[in-house]
Amino acid sequence: MKKLQNLIKVPSMWTSYIACLKAISDYYKLEHSAAWIFGATGYAFILNITADLCPSGPTAFSDKPMASLAQNLGMSLYGTIFDKNDPDFAKKQKAAWEMTCMAIDNDMPTMGWEMGIPEYHIVYGYDDANYLYYDCQGKPQARKWDTLGKTDIGVVSLFSANQEETSADINKTLKDAFTFALAFSKHKKEWTYPLYSNGIKAYDVWIKALQSENLNPFGLAYNSAVWAECRLMAHEFLKEAAGKLKTHTLANLIEHYDVISWSLQKVAKLFPMPPQQAAYDSETIESATDSLFLAKEAEKAAFEEMKQIITQL
Repeated sequence: MKKLQNLIKVPSMWTSYIACLKAISDYYKLEHSAAWIFGATGYAFILNITADLCPSGPTAFSDKPMASLAQNLGMSLYGTIFDKNDPDFAKKQKAAWEMTCMAIDNDMPTMGWEMGIPEYHIVYGYDDANYLYYDCQGKPQARKWDTLGKTDIGVVSLFSANQEETSADINKTLKDAFTFALAFSKHKKEWTYPLYSNGIKAYDVWIKALQSENLNPFGLAYNSAVWAECRLMAHEFLKEAAGKLKTHTLANLIEHYDVISWSLQKVAKLFPMPPQQAAYDSETIESATDSLFLAKEAEKAAFEEMKQIITQL
């Protein structure tokens, strides 16, 4: 058995991927705020929605580009992603287990998808047959290594984290995050899946879904909670970044994300987690629709502002 020492447990967030990165950042004493991690990885600015508001939206896309952007935070993530339908699945399972054990032996934490529920978790150790991880409530759990990926979703994603010597400067951090956000909004095929919509189009899909008779109450509440958290952190990230920039201004972008954050916070309050009921009255739906429209228009303007800022950085 081997356990990491001094690993700070995963903070409570709706966005489990960022919660894991925050725990890793704290483990390495990088002193990043949660908002800075949200923004620097680009997660704060993306949107991934299905027509039925499937709760998979906040996680059903490739995490490779965000793992790459984590280098700007002073950490390198390396690992593997594979599927239970791969012909060499068992071989990849074993390799992932050995990779994780080696990382833990070298005092490096690992983050893994669906160790328990379909979210990201921190792996803090291992024993003879199990990954040792923290669940989303921060409680220690164990998962047999040869069962990982044997679920309905069937995806294994494991990334170990090493500390870099330095973090990126503010200009590179912003340029990389904005570039990723804009590319993601265009539904890049290597990152996204066919049934999901991104960027401004995702708002239209979300608004249309509110009118559906088969509205998914859990999916609606969960998407609302995660994306509201992301945009709140986008606003906080930009305010933090503004204090570090010397030659450029983020005032307009901050104003746009103030509107987006406020609007999505309102939607999240209208449809809280856990879901309150299977059907919502017309007044609630109308209020949510208005808020999503405001967020959509503000985000459209924000993307144009991002394009301008990128050319100046």
